[in-house]
Amino acid sequence: MPLRHFFLRMHTSHGQSPTWNGRSFWLLAVDTMAIAMVFWGVSGIIMWWQIKRTRWIGAMMIALSLLTAGAMAMGLHDFYAATRL
Repeated sequence: MPLRHFFLRMHTSHGQSPTWNGRSFWLLAVDTMAIAMVFWGVSGIIMWWQIKRTRWIGAMMIALSLLTAGAMAMGLHDFYAATRL
């Protein structure tokens, strides 16, 4: 299963209509929130890095989070590839 199909199947609504309508404003709001959440995460990592005594604990939490996210992505990929939903 190509990565593109995997991401498209994770969401039921994708694409954008050529005219502006309610769905277009919803997509704009969702994209704005996604950008805000990424900024929130990156700014939090920058602030965490400035506190030297918490770097080790934070690095372990980031590593654990990345491992968990990777395991979940592989599990979802296997599920969607097997069920073709």
